[in-house]
Amino acid sequence: MSSSRARLSWLRRLYVASALCLAVTVSGIAAGDRTELIRVRATSARLQAVLADGIAGSETLRELIDTLQRSDVIVFIAPQVPAKELIWGELHFAASAPGVRYLRVNVKQELSRMQLLEVVAHELQHAAEVAAASHVVSTKTMEALYDRIGFEIVRGQHETDAARAIGDRVRHEVLEYEEALQAAQRKH
Repeated sequence: MSSSRARLSWLRRLYVASALCLAVTVSGIAAGDRTELIRVRATSARLQAVLADGIAGSETLRELIDTLQRSDVIVFIAPQVPAKELIWGELHFAASAPGVRYLRVNVKQELSRMQLLEVVAHELQHAAEVAAASHVVSTKTMEALYDRIGFEIVRGQHETDAARAIGDRVRHEVLEYEEALQAAQRKH
């Protein structure tokens, strides 16, 4: 299968999955279900565990997720398939519909737990940057955003200082949290 066919197939599957998630959420809301729409979703057990560790140990990550919860974006965090050798994580614009924009964070699954946590935080900062820019409704407008607010690290890939800083901060906070837990356990 050609790479363009594979990409189209992947996009179709993501669109269908996103539409189903939205339909279930909307039907629950219409039926009076007060369950809040979860806007940051990890697609594997390992990524769910890493995200839970980060939420438990990092105020910065909790604030970042709260920011995304108040936005119109839904972020899917998934393993990179196939894994790209030099890229640990990347953000893609997946789709938009009235009132909602879908983003996909791909992360290199082979990373250590702490590396994954740092990359997830980094990419969620990029998602928050997109969320803050309501004019971003496509890959093209997302690229224009990063041409304006970021800097190119290699052709076609951009970075921001905020994303670099947040990954480091979250890793540091989680390490401190885990060290404090271990110290408390040793006392008992």
